[in-house]
Amino acid sequence: MKTVIKFWASWCGPCTMYAPTFNKVTEMLQSEEINFIEINTDDDPEELTKKYGVSSIPTTIILDENDEMIRKKSGSILLKDLIVFISE
Repeated sequence: MKTVIKFWASWCGPCTMYAPTFNKVTEMLQSEEINFIEINTDDDPEELTKKYGVSSIPTTIILDENDEMIRKKSGSILLKDLIVFISE
């Protein structure tokens, strides 16, 4: 199963603008093959922000079935580009 993680924070303006796009793509692509997760970088007890080297937000990463990072992109992503980013 592929996992898509969005790193964000409540005080982040670009994160707020990106949220509707991420939510729409989650609704469109959620399946048994793709799991979507959102991690607030201010509340990250597993320290995934550090583990995956997230230094700016929003950041979206794709993990393979072994939780190894396949791709990472910082900043907001347009809907059609996010679908391609996840599907590649």
